[in-house]
Formats: sequence, C-alpha cells, structure tokens
Amino acid sequence: MYIEYMNLLNYIHDNVKMKSEENLKRPVGILQLEINSEDIFDRSKISFILFSRVEGKFYYRLERDELLNICFYHSSPGTDTRVSSVNIEPLTGNDKINCTISWHPDSISLKIEGQNPKLLKQSTGIISDKKFRVDTDGNLVQIGDVGVRTMNVNIVENRKRTLQPTAIDAWNNTIEGINILISGESNNPETAHIYDVVNTNFIIVMLVTGFETYCKKRFIELEEEGIIVSIDKLFYEFISNRERDNGAVERIKTEASAKGISLLKKLIEENRIDFQNYERCKDAYNKGYNIVFGKSLNLKNTLLEQIQTNIKYRHKIVHVSAIDVILDRNKGLVFANKDYAQKAIAAFT
Repeated sequence: MYIEYMNLLNYIHDNVKMKSEENLKRPVGILQLEINSEDIFDRSKISFILFSRVEGKFYYRLERDELLNICFYHSSPGTDTRVSSVNIEPLTGNDKINCTISWHPDSISLKIEGQNPKLLKQSTGIISDKKFRVDTDGNLVQIGDVGVRTMNVNIVENRKRTLQPTAIDAWNNTIEGINILISGESNNPETAHIYDVVNTNFIIVMLVTGFETYCKKRFIELEEEGIIVSIDKLFYEFISNRERDNGAVERIKTEASAKGISLLKKLIEENRIDFQNYERCKDAYNKGYNIVFGKSLNLKNTLLEQIQTNIKYRHKIVHVSAIDVILDRNKGLVFANKDYAQKAIAAFT
C-alpha cells in the first residue's frame, strides 16, 4: 500500500495564468490556463506541478512528467480519480501554450494548443492508478501510484477516522468480496447443494448491506460535491411534529455548529434515516436532492422491485434462517441458488 499526505493543497506555478477560476467549485466546468514555456520543455526537470487546487472534496492537478506529458488529474468522491494526458514534445519551440481542462461526472478532457507550430492536441480521461482524496480535515492524500493498487483504505488519527472508502469504493469492495465467495465450492459432495444455498443467502445479505452503505455514503458525498440539499424538507420528513415542537431542529443546528459539521451530516449522525428501508431511502433522496429513483436515474420499475424483494429476503435470511432453500413461496417458488445470486448481483449493480 502507498499513502502519502501532500503539501500542495492550493498552488499555481509562476509561469501559469488562469481564467474562469470560479468554475472549480462546480461539478461540471471548464478552466483555461496559459503556460509560459520557460520550464515546460526543459528535460532536465524530471517532473513538476503546474497547478494544484482543492475545492471542498474536489481536487484538480496539472503536472508535467519526465516524458514531456502534461497530465490533468481530477478527483471527486463520485467519480474516483481520473487522468488525461497529452504529450507536448511536438509543441517544442512555442513561447507559451494554452491549456483547457474540462470535467463532468461522466468524463474529463485536456486540450493543449500551440501557435508555432499551430497545433491542437487533446485527450479524454481514464481512471488513474494514482488516487487523490481530500480527508475530513481538508488534507490532500495520495493513495497508490502507477502500478501500485490499493483497496479499502481507512485512515484513523487520534481515534478519529479522517479517511474512509467512498461510496463507490465501498460498493466495489462488496462486489469483490462477493465474487470471491461465489467462485468457491464445497469440498464435500454431500453438502454441495446446501453450500450453494448458504452462499446465495449470504450474498443477498452482503448486497443489501452494500446497498445501505452506498446510499448513506453517497447521500453525504453529494452535498460535499456542491449539490444543494433541501435540509428543511428533510427536517420535515424525518423529524416528527412532536420533536419539532420540542425544539429538535434548533438543537440539531446548535450541535452541528458546535461540531463544525453540516446540518445534513448531523441528521445522518443521529441515524434519522434508515437507508436499508427502501421507502425511507427513496424519500430521503427525493426530499433532499429531488432525485426520484425511477425517473431521475432512468431505472425500470421491475429493477426497483427486485431491489425491494431482495431487501425483504435479507430480513428473512437474517431473522429466520440462513440455510432455507426457498426464498419465496408466493412467487412460484424462488430458490436460493447460484443463478439467483447472479441475478441479484446484476440488479444491485
């Protein structure tokens, strides 16, 4: 594992000028930079940072590596760290080059333009081996590097968890664990059938737990990424009339301010929303972010019904039996087997 705290939180090289800097605070944007070539083509400089900026949980980085590539890194909890690279050697001889970086939840891009010779080079981004994250204290952390893979990274300082896997990382870790489980087999032919039953049942439990974890983490990440949350609607939905009359909202606001956290995080901290309860989870996203699971996410009702059914199966497995061969007797008999497990994995994914 490779983890390093970085000092370059907000930095811009002397030879770099920026336009549209206010876009850095948005999940979708474009930034233009003009780069003086005094150092940019100097091969004696192995690599150096041109631009580094933390904005909330977003991180932007532009660097020139030892191969004369300019690399644009973009990191956010919802997108992972992506990198887009352009080789600038064909632009040698330019006094300056113009650089345009753009980012969107679906993609990032880097465009490099020179005037002498007039040439435009561009590339789109890919997932980077080198990950950047911003911890709860606002520190920049590099996790992994080229050829160095890391997973399930947690950092705890003074008994305080400052970094933990993002929502999508936690989900991918769940799927990786499930894939290990589903690839196994019983060494005893007499128990091979019940082995598949137990495997399937525990996979359902893991999927539902992974669903709950993802939805809870992502709910917080959206606010950290600059998406406006309708906190008043959440208060109305998840704090009873009696509690509101007794000053619960004012207490939450006071305690959140004292701890230096958002009202949303305080609401989650008090476990007001049960994200394993499908209806409550759905209501939270609807009231908080105006996200309707089916319509907003373009998900079919049949898929959402599968999710709800598996949540029901999870409760039966945990509270009744983990070795029950039949998951449902009311739908033409649904059996716990590897085929059903694969369908459940696909639905949740």
